[in-house]
Amino acid sequence: GQARHHLLAAGFVLANAPVLIYAKVWKNMLDISDVRLSYGSSLKVVLANTFVNNLTPFGNIGGEAAATLYLSELTGRKKSEIFSAVFSASIINFTPLIILGLIGGILLDYISPLQILKGLSIVILASLWIKYEPETGFSNLIPIRVKTFLSETTKGLSKLKDRKKEVLFLLFLTHIAALFFIASVHVIGLSLGYQLSIPLLVVAMPLARIGNYAPTPGGSVAYEAALTGILTYLFPVSLQSAALITAIYRAITYYTGLVAGYIGASMLELEGKNLFNKDKDET
Repeated sequence: GQARHHLLAAGFVLANAPVLIYAKVWKNMLDISDVRLSYGSSLKVVLANTFVNNLTPFGNIGGEAAATLYLSELTGRKKSEIFSAVFSASIINFTPLIILGLIGGILLDYISPLQILKGLSIVILASLWIKYEPETGFSNLIPIRVKTFLSETTKGLSKLKDRKKEVLFLLFLTHIAALFFIASVHVIGLSLGYQLSIPLLVVAMPLARIGNYAPTPGGSVAYEAALTGILTYLFPVSLQSAALITAIYRAITYYTGLVAGYIGASMLELEGKNLFNKDKDET
């Protein structure tokens, strides 16, 4: 009640504007896979994806599978083709949090460049092993259907090589989206009279995101506890103030996402029924 409401409104806009960027990323990635979807439909899919992610344990996992199944049924395309586009979009949307977190960690001496190089080396070696590992040993334990799905998904991802400029532009947009999230917490703090350093928030927000993968619906409770603890540790704010900032942030993102996501999922269901009835009438 004592917060400056115009700043809370600004925080709400900043926290939810990234959804519009994510819808653009999903649309473009689907276009690259020759799956044509309007921006409006892409936005509904992203909202529905958010809704499922916010309900399923280990947040940000279930929504991609649900979106893949729905788009496959809607377009008649193979699930592997759809998944390659959905997976690409998710990677592009998530990359800025990793990069900003690493940059913030380096600037504040929490992470050394050597540690990052070691991590990259492991990722590169794992990628090379997956790509060139012969059809013997461990690969024989993988069911044929899974191998086929992974092979077709990899084939779909290879299309990104010819659209590098487009992918780089989308990465630029998603970095702006990540800054929106960080700025929203800064503005929420300002509305309550706290000056939360943006460089420190660059560290805090990606770290708190780890709590999103707890085995609770959308990482709820774990995420709130993580962000509250990190804010208390990094900033000169009391536990009560950190909990209030976290509660406001989650209210305008997680719980707003549930409502908006439900509306998006309902609109997709209606859109699918209308398309089915149209095809039936034409037949």
